[in-house]
Amino acid sequence: MVGIVIQARMGSERLPGKILRPIGGKPLLAHVIDRVRAVPNAETVVVATTHYQRDDVVEGFCRDYGVKCYRGSESNVLDRYIKTAQRYGIKDIVRVTADCPLIDPLLIQTAISVHFKEKADFTRGPSQELIPRGLGAAVVKTSVLRKVAYEMPLEPYHKEHVTIFIKEHPELFKIAQYDVPSTYYRPYRLTVDTEEDLELIQKIYAKLYQPGYIIPIPEVISLLDQDPQLAAINKHVRQKPVRP
Repeated sequence: MVGIVIQARMGSERLPGKILRPIGGKPLLAHVIDRVRAVPNAETVVVATTHYQRDDVVEGFCRDYGVKCYRGSESNVLDRYIKTAQRYGIKDIVRVTADCPLIDPLLIQTAISVHFKEKADFTRGPSQELIPRGLGAAVVKTSVLRKVAYEMPLEPYHKEHVTIFIKEHPELFKIAQYDVPSTYYRPYRLTVDTEEDLELIQKIYAKLYQPGYIIPIPEVISLLDQDPQLAAINKHVRQKPVRP
């Protein structure tokens, strides 16, 4: 089974509670779920949150929104993914983070297709420096995550960043890469880590969103191309480094 697992928690350091902040009349997490549900070759969607009491509200939201939820370790995200997959019988995981309210269903569909065509252990997109951050997703075999977790010498950051060990050791795994249309090649930032990121996404949704509409990414890119002031709202924000 192919399952999309959305990594979500309320305890973000830079923007606590961001996953339930309002965008276009709905919580951010609702848009992520709606967009990944539009992927035709994914068989299930699960939100993977933590055991912390502050994430009770995430479980409650999932129940009300009709989406599966699993609760596990906050710091050992790798273990959370493995146990989510075990609970729901997922053999190939599409990894999505809950701070990407413009995640692209077409790129996820492409990633899944390439993953199976290439019989890959892990399938990734192009560099985040090449396309807007927050659009793509990776696909990984659950068995490969178990191998990483139980057989490899891991540092703490390997457990927090689920696929980083695989990326650091390409000689140990069969890694595939899916292509992205060249029309996506832009430096925009479409993930939410700060208030400025959230402001940009809220304004994009205010201009393009209608209830039930999955905004196509070309529309977003065209909007930002035509309005440099809008695109500049979060231009200064830098991604936190993976390594400590």
